[in-house]
Amino acid sequence: MRLLSTGVILGVVVALAGCLNPLFSRTDSELPQIQSAEPNDPLYSPGLLYGSDVTIDQNWNYAMIGMPEAWGFLHDPVFSGRFGSSVVAVIDSGYAVHNDLPPRNLLIADAWNFFEDTDNALDSGGYQGSWHGVHVAGTIATDTDNGSGGSGVGWNRVRVIPLKVFPNRNTTANDNETITTAVVNAVLYAAGEPNISGRYPSHRISTINMSLGGPNDSAVLAEAVEIAVARGLTVIAAAGNSGADNNTRMYPAALESVIAVGAVGPSYSRASYSNYGDYLEFVAPGGEYNGNPQDLIWSTVGETTASYGGMAGTSMAAPHVAGVVGLMYAYNPNLTQHAVRDILRRTAVDLGAPGWDPEYGYGLIDAGKALLNTPAAIG
Repeated sequence: MRLLSTGVILGVVVALAGCLNPLFSRTDSELPQIQSAEPNDPLYSPGLLYGSDVTIDQNWNYAMIGMPEAWGFLHDPVFSGRFGSSVVAVIDSGYAVHNDLPPRNLLIADAWNFFEDTDNALDSGGYQGSWHGVHVAGTIATDTDNGSGGSGVGWNRVRVIPLKVFPNRNTTANDNETITTAVVNAVLYAAGEPNISGRYPSHRISTINMSLGGPNDSAVLAEAVEIAVARGLTVIAAAGNSGADNNTRMYPAALESVIAVGAVGPSYSRASYSNYGDYLEFVAPGGEYNGNPQDLIWSTVGETTASYGGMAGTSMAAPHVAGVVGLMYAYNPNLTQHAVRDILRRTAVDLGAPGWDPEYGYGLIDAGKALLNTPAAIG
């Protein structure tokens, strides 16, 4: 629902996920300032698979996508001076205080809770206790080369602003459900547009990661994403964990302006749970739950300030892409999503049938080649 006068998405009334905002049931004659209305549909985590709590000493996922090559480029004396930093908005379950997510990497002053419209964006262990948003943020922005814990794709050059769109744990029947308006307002905030918070980020955001989705298309969410892309942001979303083809499309991943990311396991094969179809653009490491903890994706969780957890899902694959895109923006902040997509498509490792195919899209992202093919900023 959009107000003609301000463009602000209405989302003050926080109902249980799946319920309609009562304003949505009124007619245009009753609310003449409303341009359009649609159901305030729930969005979900695509589903998570859990592993045992083991030491975080495996990095198969980073080797798979050429992170050592990308990091070498980042630290090469010829090129390192050309790198600045960039910011990814992680629209998810919020943040947690963690030793491996220091303030330089986690910009909590710009965080916001769009589910409740408050400045308390802490992740209380939502998504049924998984610390989903903390895990996603860690894949992108874990403090790297500090002698402890894990590594982040962005190697301290890509920072995260956590935007909370899910309720706190046990405050609703399903704490892995949000409402469309919360996500829409988070996207608008990331784009520097009017939103329900009345606030704007103090850092320029280049990339949005949404490891969430639902089966229903939303014109309002599509419009918000298009606004973000027009402002120069690249928007990335998880393809979904139903292991299904186009019969189970996941939004926002299936939106034309969104880069949809599926998952592969350590064997380079499509993960058993990963959705596929004509909207899939790339794949990235998402892990596989097969009883072997080392085949999961390991990252930060918020149980303590030094906790790590293994998970599997397209939710884990998407932030690998977001982190790589963040490094591309750190090298050239003037990139557009069109340019980012073109570079990623040209440099992806072709898997499956030659060329684009519905199970792997354009293939597995290659961070090293993507950075080497990113043009330097002019000026």
